[in-house]
Amino acid sequence: MTSLYLGISLLSNKEAGSLHREGRRILRLLTQEPVDHLIAQEPGGRPYFVDHRGDFNISHTGRTVAVTYTQARSTLRGVPLRTGCDIEHLHPRRNLETIASRFFTREEHTYITGGTSERVRTTRFYQLWVVKECFLKTLGLGLGFIHHTPNFIQGNTLGHRLTCQDPGSTCTSELALSLYLYALGDFPEEQYLLALAQERNPRNLEPFPPELTVRWFSQESLTLRNMAEISVLVYPQER
Repeated sequence: MTSLYLGISLLSNKEAGSLHREGRRILRLLTQEPVDHLIAQEPGGRPYFVDHRGDFNISHTGRTVAVTYTQARSTLRGVPLRTGCDIEHLHPRRNLETIASRFFTREEHTYITGGTSERVRTTRFYQLWVVKECFLKTLGLGLGFIHHTPNFIQGNTLGHRLTCQDPGSTCTSELALSLYLYALGDFPEEQYLLALAQERNPRNLEPFPPELTVRWFSQESLTLRNMAEISVLVYPQER
C-alpha cells in the first residue's frame, strides 16, 4: 500500500512570507532532513527533489499550510510517484457563478448553481476548484489548463472513476491518479476544503485509498473529514 504523508499547520500570521517558511518547515519535518538545497523547479514551476528521494507539494490559504509527501516510486519510470495538494478557505464570492460558467464544464456549472442555498453553492464551487487545481499541480500545470481538466461531475455528484487525455504535461505513458477531498473545520468562519492527489502505478494498481498519515505541526488543529475519493486515468496526448 502506498504511504502518503500530510502535514498541516495553522498560523496566527497570514503573511505570505510566514506561510512559505512554514511550508518548508513542514517539509523538513516530514522528510526528517534539511532539503531546501535539493529543491528545483520543473519548466512549469512545479517544485521537486533533484535527487528523487520522494515527491512533495505545498499549498496554503488564509492561515493554513498543507504539505503532501511520498517516497513511493513508479514501477514504469523508476522515479517517485507524484503527489499534489490544494487547500482553499471557504468564503462567499459575489462572482461565483460567473467564474463557474467561465472555467467549469456545463455539468459542473449546473452542479454548483443547483445548490439550494448560498452556503451549498459556495461549498460545491470550492469542491470543484480544489480538485481541479490539485489535479493540475500534480501534473505540473498552471490554472491556464483548467479547461482541460476532467469533468468531475457525474449524475449531479462528484464522479468516482474518470478518464481524460493528458492536458499538456510531460506524461509519456498512462498516469493513474487518486484524488481525495477533505473538509477541515467545524465553524463557519474557519472552514477549509483540502484536495490531495497520489499517483498510482497503472499496471499494478494498489488498494484504494492509500495509507494516509496526517500530522499537525501547530498547537491548534481542526477536524479532518473525508468527503470523496476520485480515481482518474490520464492518457498520453498521442493515444
